[in-house]
Amino acid sequence: YLLARGQGADIPTPLMLDYLGLVSGTSDQAQTSVSGEPPDFGGLPATGSYTLDFATPGLSAAADVLDPAMDAATAFAGNAGSAAVQKSATAYRSLFLGFPLAAIPGDTEQGVTVDAILQYCRSVDLIYANGFEN
Repeated sequence: YLLARGQGADIPTPLMLDYLGLVSGTSDQAQTSVSGEPPDFGGLPATGSYTLDFATPGLSAAADVLDPAMDAATAFAGNAGSAAVQKSATAYRSLFLGFPLAAIPGDTEQGVTVDAILQYCRSVDLIYANGFEN
């Protein structure tokens, strides 16, 4: 998630800007529900949206609103705006969540979401992306 990191503003790190597909974001915007967006995360959950559950000790009670860069897209829409950003580059794919994965209620729902994330990440052919076999 995006955190002010003591800088007085929500300033994305170079990693967020260059590799995770974020252009800007705002912390703690009361995202309380999320749902996957097509093409890669549509159908998550199977009906409606996930109502985020922040009852697990240690979870922040607020999720972020994230603005995807031009070469990225919203992966999960939230009730307050984009809740996750996905980026598909030539040699990698990334996903940046503005909410804790553990806030998705239920082990089964979390497992289905993790499976979808792994499928998204592994669907890119990385074998020859850098011109070498490994």
